[in-house]
Order: sequence, then C-alpha cells, then structure tokens
Amino acid sequence: MESMGWVSDMLHEYILKRYNEIIDSGKDDEIIKREIEKLNEKISEDNFISVYKEMLDKISDDTFEFFKTTMFQKIYETQAEVNEFLARMQQLWGKALVSFKSLYIICLEAAERYGEYLEKTNREDKETNKFLFYVLRALHGRACQQFLEIYCLISNGFADGAYARWRSLYELVVIATFISENGEDVAIAYMNSYGKDDRKNSWAKSAQCFSNLPKKAAVTFEMIKNNISMKNELWRKHYSLSNKIVHSSADGTFGRLSSLDMNVIPAGRSNYGIEVPAEHAAIMLAIITTEFLNIIPNDDSIIQTKIINKWLDVIREEFFSVADGFIEK
Repeated sequence: MESMGWVSDMLHEYILKRYNEIIDSGKDDEIIKREIEKLNEKISEDNFISVYKEMLDKISDDTFEFFKTTMFQKIYETQAEVNEFLARMQQLWGKALVSFKSLYIICLEAAERYGEYLEKTNREDKETNKFLFYVLRALHGRACQQFLEIYCLISNGFADGAYARWRSLYELVVIATFISENGEDVAIAYMNSYGKDDRKNSWAKSAQCFSNLPKKAAVTFEMIKNNISMKNELWRKHYSLSNKIVHSSADGTFGRLSSLDMNVIPAGRSNYGIEVPAEHAAIMLAIITTEFLNIIPNDDSIIQTKIINKWLDVIREEFFSVADGFIEK
C-alpha cells in the first residue's frame, strides 16, 4: 500500500512491529498462523483507511488543542524575535527613519500654520479659492496619514507593503495636483461627487482639458495623470512596479523589494528595500504639501516649501547611504 505521509508511515511501522512480535513470540506455528490471519483481517485496506482517518482526526484535534493552550507563549517567543529585529532595524536605519518622520512633522505643522493664516486673512482671493482650499486640505490630511502608515511599515521592515501603500499616496497626489492646476470649479465638482459612486471620474470633466469628452465617456486615472504638470515618464516605471507589488503578478512575487536574492522568499520583516518607498513617499508628500501651501501663497508658505524641498536631500542621503552599504556587502 502506497504511503500517504508520515501518519501512514507510522501505521505501517506499527503493523510491521506487530508482525514481528507475533512471529518472535515462540508460540506454536498453528497459533502464529491464526494470529497473523486475524491481524491481516484487521489491516485490510478498508480497515487501514478507516484507522488512518481516525488517526488524522485525533492528531489534528490534539494539535489544535495544543496550539490553543500554548498560543500566548508562542506569541511571546515570537515577540522576542521581533524586538531583536527592531533593535537591529534601529541600529541600521535609525537616522534615516528619524529624517523621514521629521518630514511628516514639518509638513503637518506648515499646513496647520497655513490654515490658520487663511482663516485670519482678508485677502480678496480667499473667497474665490475657498473650495479649492477645502478639498486640498482634506487631500493633504489624507496624504499625511498615508505617509505615516508608510513610516509604520518601513520602520517595521515591510518594504513591499510600504510601496503598495505608496501607490495610493501617488494616486492621491496626482488627483490633488490635477484639482490644484484646474481650479475652483473642478474642486467643487470633486467635492460634489462624494457619495455618488463616481467610478467614471465624471467630476474631472469640469476641467477644460476634458470638456469635449462625450457625456457617457469615463475619465481614467491615466487620462488625469497625463494632464498634469508632474513628469509622468519619471514615475511611470515606479507606479507600474507598485501595481505589480499590489497584485499577484510574477514580477511582484519574485522581484520583492525586501529581498536582494530572487531565491530568498521574504515571509516576514526584512532590512532590505525600504529606501525606495521612503524616498518616493517623501517626494509625494512634498509635492502635495507644496500644492496646498501655494493656493494663496504668503511669505511663510514659500519659506516652508523651500525647507521641505531641501529636506528631501536629507532623506535621500540618510536612506541611500545605508542601502549602498548593503550592495557593497
């Protein structure tokens, strides 16, 4: 009978042991013959399969109960390994991670001060840009939150998850840039599309570039992306890679950011690859913050924009100095 696994092998071993015990028992040949015949009846194929299934059920039940009683201990043991990894992570990437999170603080504080300025100012262009301010403020807040989510992922060694999250941040920046460059009417249309399941992005037809589209035609994300000043060719490759990481493609499966070797399968945290989502997320947050701060620019918003763009160099230097060390090894 063909083996079906270790349980089957264990049964076969037990049966062989029983045969040997009967044969070596020293009894009369006739008695040995009768006992072997009884054993043969018991281990007929039907009986063997039945016993085999019973053993599988018993082992799975016992193992399940074992996991229930030891799960807290297992998690505590695993957490010790996680803590050890995070300590190494901080040793390697600590300065880089600080520079990354600092950008979040810089952008958030700049946005808060800018919002306070617009609330107090009596400038005439405030009224004509009020919906643009409202929409971009909401998009910027969402971008800040996504940036912080990316920080949580990279600081815990999940480069691929962070890049998948960067994909959402990139799309958010594209939409914010499109609205910013097309003004108040498009901001109003975007806001009014809330709750209407506008999968065709009909709100975008308020922009001059889509005004001649047929009424039922959809405005794709690609079309929006191709009608903003941000250099699409520069980001096309990165956006394509992030799509592969999100979906179940072969490239996304074997070309993991978190592995330097295709033959290594990352199944948890890794020190590799976080420089890519970190740099790209920082650039996206800088872009959307700049768009927001320049709806109605003032001295402080211009200064903050310059600081933010300079801070990108700090982030690049910190992250890629560590990443280059991995490559050299």
